[in-house]
Amino acid sequence: MIPRHGSPSVAMSSIDSFASRVLQKKQIPVIFPEGTRTRDGNIGQFYAAGFRRLVESTKLPVAVCALDGGWQISRLNSLFRNLHKGTYRVKVLKVYPFPETKEDEKRILEESRELIKNQLEEWRKLPVASSVV
Repeated sequence: MIPRHGSPSVAMSSIDSFASRVLQKKQIPVIFPEGTRTRDGNIGQFYAAGFRRLVESTKLPVAVCALDGGWQISRLNSLFRNLHKGTYRVKVLKVYPFPETKEDEKRILEESRELIKNQLEEWRKLPVASSVV
């Protein structure tokens, strides 16, 4: 987890450590460009710094995934209240090759936000009973 309070240098140091562990253990890193889930499930602002640092440190391709439903179970009391009637969805939308330039990184973030936004809108139009993808 990246510290949310404190200086940006502490957050960047955490991302560097994370990238090192990912490469050493041959894992797949996950970063949420919003920094955290929103309280209402709507897509928030994307932040580039953490994404750029992780991409530049790992030199890995970027998989864009849409996630929906986590905001309904973000707290322990809401987990028990909403888990039985809620839906949690995950879908891989696109895989980009490692971005070679800052322009590629910016384009990926911009396109990713639009892809995710469109997928969330599509899911939310579905009736609850048939919304499992």
